Amino acid sequence: MRHIFWLLLVMLLPQCDQEVKPPYEQLSDSTYVNLIIDLSIADVAVNRESNRNIDSLREVFLQTMNENYHLDSMQITQAINYLEKDLPRMKKIYERVSEELNQRIDSLSKAK
Repeated sequence: MRHIFWLLLVMLLPQCDQEVKPPYEQLSDSTYVNLIIDLSIADVAVNRESNRNIDSLREVFLQTMNENYHLDSMQITQAINYLEKDLPRMKKIYERVSEELNQRIDSLSKAK
């Protein structure tokens, strides 16, 4: 019995040492690209809506962000702030965002 206790202790001890990163530190570049695109689209939608619809639109947006990225509004802000601390990575991500948005615009233009 004593050997089992020590064996379990030795196995579990290294796991206690592992630091759990906040969700926004675990986002891949691709996820950041999609997140920023969704934020941009939501920003345009909110700015086009009348004042009476803004609250419901924000609520739907936050719910969608939570479903898609498992982030609440505070974590989204933290994710963007975290990304701003790594300027080379941020630049690369925003270049991909720009490319993706341009592709979507081109696709919509061709569909007309």
